[in-house]
Amino acid sequence: IAFDDYVTHSGDVEFDRQKWPSLEKAYAFLRGTLNSDHLARNETFGHGWVEGGPLYPAHMEFYQAGLGVAAMHAWSRLLQATNHEQPAALDREISATRAQLDKVFWMPQQKHYAFGVDNHGVPFDAPTVLTMVPMWFGLVDEEHTQANLDELAGPTHQADWGMRILSSSDGRY
Repeated sequence: IAFDDYVTHSGDVEFDRQKWPSLEKAYAFLRGTLNSDHLARNETFGHGWVEGGPLYPAHMEFYQAGLGVAAMHAWSRLLQATNHEQPAALDREISATRAQLDKVFWMPQQKHYAFGVDNHGVPFDAPTVLTMVPMWFGLVDEEHTQANLDELAGPTHQADWGMRILSSSDGRY
């Protein structure tokens, strides 16, 4: 995602070409994390942050799955920028995977995205600022995004120092 941002904003396609072997390895790693719905999960290698606390263990997080979709989209743009052949199915896969994000993580009764799902596909009903990343990348339904943002804008999610990971009214807080 960062490489795509850099190449898109700088036009430095040569840098992209120089780093192509590393980018291919990173994309292969991402592909190795995908489940049958093509959503990224990070249960084998662990998470790069420690704030999850009582939200763990999660089989798959909305945050992580969303980053996987954003990375696939970035890969598609990098392929185009460097004139590499793009698999015909990649754009269809990206579109279908975006739809899966809403299908798997949207909780219609609660009107927010689940933090994650367990090994049985049951969502964790925990409205959290961690759901912001897929929404920020514009990967999910706009109406769902707005409903989720409305909840997160409430006083139980805000603090003088920023956003709480969990609502102060959540028993796990």
